[in-house]
Amino acid sequence: MKDFIEHISEAKAQTPYTICDLLSNRKPNKFIDLIKQELGVSYETGKWAKELERVKEGFSDWFEAQGGRKIRMTRIFAELMKCENRAPWASWSGKAYRGVMRSTGMVSKYEFTREVKKIGNIEWLIAKGTYQGRYAAQSWTDEWRTAEEFATGNNVSGVENPIGVIFEVNLKRSDTLLSPDVIKQISIYGRGIRKEREVIRVGNEPLPVTIYVNSDSIQDIIVTNSTNKQLGSKARMYVYNRAVGKIGVRGADAFAKTKVYKNLVKDFE
Repeated sequence: MKDFIEHISEAKAQTPYTICDLLSNRKPNKFIDLIKQELGVSYETGKWAKELERVKEGFSDWFEAQGGRKIRMTRIFAELMKCENRAPWASWSGKAYRGVMRSTGMVSKYEFTREVKKIGNIEWLIAKGTYQGRYAAQSWTDEWRTAEEFATGNNVSGVENPIGVIFEVNLKRSDTLLSPDVIKQISIYGRGIRKEREVIRVGNEPLPVTIYVNSDSIQDIIVTNSTNKQLGSKARMYVYNRAVGKIGVRGADAFAKTKVYKNLVKDFE
């Protein structure tokens, strides 16, 4: 708070306004300035400035926090969602993605369609299901690339035998807070090499989702947990049964359609 007071000490006193006033402005400039600590608000005006500072700190913490530390920020976001007349930039709608690591136990429960879709260099098994957030707000993205990085990167969640998964959902404006174009200007990850485009979904009600399961992850698990080699004609059934044990019959049926599966069978022959 001290830095904030010092930063604005030279600003002229202004008529008190709220975060809802900022979110209803035609342009996001003042809101962005607030989060980036560039908005000239006079602390001496009282409680209203403290409320703006609380929101500013909440967003700053959100982009840096992990897991349970985000609970306090979700309460702030829920308050902002109640603001009436939010400008178009203060929400977003469209197709969003969330990349995660999941255990084989969770993946085996998915309703696989037996379809396979190749995106870039990766073959993805398609499934249907629901997504329910652990917390009352979650980070999504409007770019497949960003979600894929989380689904194929380091296993920060510590899941044993992790499988990369991407959830795809259609979000409405009533589900979201801010647009990706605004978030990238206030997030520490919106600039530099990563240039992530984040979508903040507020709420944890179950959502119908399309699920993409990384076939490379399944291959890695089978190889890691196998000791047998040179199985000859039994290789195909061996790999298939291993897949069934990890992701179920319907998942294994889809996996058997991939080039990854065919190459893996050759490795065990």
